[in-house]
Amino acid sequence: MVNTPQHWRIRPGAPRPGPVVVFDLDGVIADALHRQTLLRREPPDWRGFFGAATEDSVIDSGRALARGVDADHGVVILTARPAYVADLTVEWLDRHDVPHDLLITRPEHDRRTSPDYKRDELVELEEAGYDVRLALDDDPQIVTMYRQQGVFTLYVHSGYYERRDAVASG
Repeated sequence: MVNTPQHWRIRPGAPRPGPVVVFDLDGVIADALHRQTLLRREPPDWRGFFGAATEDSVIDSGRALARGVDADHGVVILTARPAYVADLTVEWLDRHDVPHDLLITRPEHDRRTSPDYKRDELVELEEAGYDVRLALDDDPQIVTMYRQQGVFTLYVHSGYYERRDAVASG
């Protein structure tokens, strides 16, 4: 059995490490649009933002992509959501019938940027024997990071980052 970090949630019966497809959650599978206003506050209300994630609707196309992953590939959800909402996230994934073999959340008190956090998790995945064949994300900086790491990556447009940029500049 592979020793895994505490912030990794491997589903019972999940396949052993091997080829996987990595999905971001918010903006790719979960519609977090209703929560974006909590980030426009000064300071941003991160606890409220993540706490309201249970009210997200599912993005049908993201769920369909996760369901369409070949049976010989695992599905990894790699999210910047903090570990304290991992149980709620697993419940949300189950309620919306989103297949996943491994959920990775941000460790408690982790202050790395999202691209740095996800790059480090990518390295951990590879060291644990996972072969990331494809990644899907809505953050252009994370898409760039994956591509710099040699991972074939699809950009999923959520519009979240455009709104934040417009608020920051306006």
